[in-house]
Amino acid sequence: MIRYALIMFLVLGIVEAVELPESATGKPNDNPAIQDQQEQTVRSADVAIWQYLNNMGLETKKNAEIELSLGNNASPAAQNMVNQIEDLWNRGDFESALSLFPQLERLTDIRELSIGITWRKPIIVKEKNKWSNDVRIGTRDSIYVNVLDIHRASGNLFAILLYRSGPNYYWSVNLSTNGGSTWAETFQFGAAYRINDLSATVVDTHCFVAYTGGTGQTDARLRQFKVTNGLAENFSNGRPYINVFSVAGDSIKEVALTSNQDGLNNRLYYFAICYSGTLHFLWDDPQAVSWTDVDTYITDADRGLDASFNEGYERYYLIASYINTSNQVKVIAKNPGKSAQNESGNFKPASNR
Repeated sequence: MIRYALIMFLVLGIVEAVELPESATGKPNDNPAIQDQQEQTVRSADVAIWQYLNNMGLETKKNAEIELSLGNNASPAAQNMVNQIEDLWNRGDFESALSLFPQLERLTDIRELSIGITWRKPIIVKEKNKWSNDVRIGTRDSIYVNVLDIHRASGNLFAILLYRSGPNYYWSVNLSTNGGSTWAETFQFGAAYRINDLSATVVDTHCFVAYTGGTGQTDARLRQFKVTNGLAENFSNGRPYINVFSVAGDSIKEVALTSNQDGLNNRLYYFAICYSGTLHFLWDDPQAVSWTDVDTYITDADRGLDASFNEGYERYYLIASYINTSNQVKVIAKNPGKSAQNESGNFKPASNR
């Protein structure tokens, strides 16, 4: 894992230094880089995310199978309109689909709209030998979060990139089936609001992506992708994404997702830091539709969240770290209760580092 991360950091560093941001077609679009700690900005409907679809070239439109998501309080009428737009677009009637978006804006808060795109033909990076032996992952720039993981059984690698392009924010799923020699973008998620953070992990036969959702960044969301080809797949309840939890009167600042793929290969662990300082922890099996919330009793978490399964553990199977409001690095660890399958064990009190 470390060697892949090193390659990733080197490649992204070179891209940021010498190239302008690029679109899905690989053409520069001259957008400024976003800074890591830039505050969230709610954007108006004149730059609604659906305009991204409107600006696509015909061949890109044909390659894009779309899935639209609205805010939590969207009306049935708005949801019906979304279903019509998806159906028209995915049948190739792009103009009719686009013509319905102004009507949708009158039915719901269009700022909450997000768009998931599964590329019918994954976007493959064709540039070779540009940076000696380094390999480019994706055609994106202005990346401010990147996450890598591996599916142990197949050796397939995933790189999830969070970035800004123009007025909008995106993340993409990138897959390599040959040890990192070549990469293909299989999925893109976009929204007009800033996406604070994302994380990813592989367990069972899925790559899961955790991310912050909504204009207020109040939702801790999750999507899943097939480890064989990187394509998006619905959950067992038929939904394209899961709201693992939501907060009221607060916002989610960071998320960290990990799994026990290197152990029993049957658990997902979801951590999140809120602006209030609360550290949330939830777990589920790979179905990922019935999450259990476990109180950490931590209220001073500030930033730097990370988590890992402790392969070959003797006492603590799950470890998380964060920086608190006093600028201390703290580590917490969880024991498994009475058996390796029992998630009822307690967290070890945080220690300072």
